[in-house]
Amino acid sequence: MAKRNNRNNDLAMIHIAKKDLDMDDDTYRSLLMRVTGRDSTANMSIGQRGMVLQEMQAKGWQATRKRAVASKKHHYKHPTSRLMIVLWKKLHTAGKLECGSNKCFEAWVANQVRPEGADLPISKNPDTLAPNEANAMIEQLKRWEKRI
Repeated sequence: MAKRNNRNNDLAMIHIAKKDLDMDDDTYRSLLMRVTGRDSTANMSIGQRGMVLQEMQAKGWQATRKRAVASKKHHYKHPTSRLMIVLWKKLHTAGKLECGSNKCFEAWVANQVRPEGADLPISKNPDTLAPNEANAMIEQLKRWEKRI
């Protein structure tokens, strides 16, 4: 087991293991008492937390690596924004765009709303668009999809 010195990480792993092993609170506290002599992880040493994790692994729990998750920087909340990103990804999949990422999409959105010749910082989040701007962009993406 790798060296652990991050208390919060250890505590999170212990609680994830508790959930994964489907332990009720009484069973969990009993395991803690049996392994460390304490009924709470709050005042455990690094070594005691390690013993608890080893015990949970002996019971069949395996720590898994975090899955790579698509960028969640912007979860578009507005329905028009979600439609636009779906159309954008569809264009990319069809080979009509070089870049299908959210970052490229947001840059495109900013360029669409930027006044001609303006260097002003413009919001790239499509959720902030006025309804007429969003609808115009949706129609533009649909026309783009029909072309070529």
